[in-house]
Amino acid sequence: VLVKEYRIPLPFSLEEYARGQMYMIAKASQQETQGDEGIEVVTNEEFEDERGKGIFTFKKIHLTDKLPTWIRRIFPFVGDVLTIEEKSWNLYPYSRTEYRSHLFGEKCKITVESRHVPNDRGTSPNIFNLSKSALAARKVQFLDIADSTLLESKNYNEDEDPARFKSTRTSPARGPFKAGRWFESFDPIICAYKLVTVEFAYKALRSRIESFIHDIIAPIYLKTHRQAVCWMDEWIHLTPSDIRKLDLQIGAKLKRQQQQQPESTSSNQRESQVARRAENEIKRVEQAEEDSSELQEEAQPRPRASQAPQTSPGAAIPKTSFLKLRERLHLKSKL
Repeated sequence: VLVKEYRIPLPFSLEEYARGQMYMIAKASQQETQGDEGIEVVTNEEFEDERGKGIFTFKKIHLTDKLPTWIRRIFPFVGDVLTIEEKSWNLYPYSRTEYRSHLFGEKCKITVESRHVPNDRGTSPNIFNLSKSALAARKVQFLDIADSTLLESKNYNEDEDPARFKSTRTSPARGPFKAGRWFESFDPIICAYKLVTVEFAYKALRSRIESFIHDIIAPIYLKTHRQAVCWMDEWIHLTPSDIRKLDLQIGAKLKRQQQQQPESTSSNQRESQVARRAENEIKRVEQAEEDSSELQEEAQPRPRASQAPQTSPGAAIPKTSFLKLRERLHLKSKL
């Protein structure tokens, strides 16, 4: 399990960003959806529980073209069916979002807890009330919306750069924002705290998958919050009901777009087939590592009775051991 907390100061009041966040998510979803790539809104409805009233959304995010090369090499059969399911309970200023993929099923889970805190510049030491052990394991990363160094050149847009942006609908005008200093004295201000927990059950790929996920999350958070700032003149004058209506309209449009895409095989059936193959492939990798480890142990020279134990970490594996490993893998490939 890898836990990381992201802290993102924003030049808004708490009430303003309630609208800004909804607008940013809706517009960004529309921009990211082209053809069969992007976001499909399955459910977008109001709910109420013991915590209060909020909005529940269930989305399917189609990400195939964004997969890294090493994942494609491990799972070359993924093709065009990789889908991430997102379930979110938004009780602003708190929200909880869960992500899963058919590729790994319940074996991989990403949980994001978000808190938006007014008059906060990213200095609260334990906003999520974590235990001492959880605090010791948690890593913290500060994201400055005016600093674009985390973004790849292909993801940089001059029109979405807070360091260049100046609002025409706010008084006094907000922006441009100077990297590294703007939030020290700016008013109004809030901080978005995001606690991201990545759980991956397969030992063979755990560290790599968990690190990969966090590597892509930071630039995504930075880009989307920069957009919220630079789009403020589009939403700052809108009412909550205006934003909600726009959100529902865009969601319905995205749903129609995805439904119009041609389907050769049932997507659920195809995704289930891929998930089974992925599970078998990971098990094969884990077993191969286990077999290799056992053979390395067998290859260690045993000390004679009259000698002290010796260690030879670099000792070569005997030819018979290589044959044994090959036989084991050959047998498994037939099962």
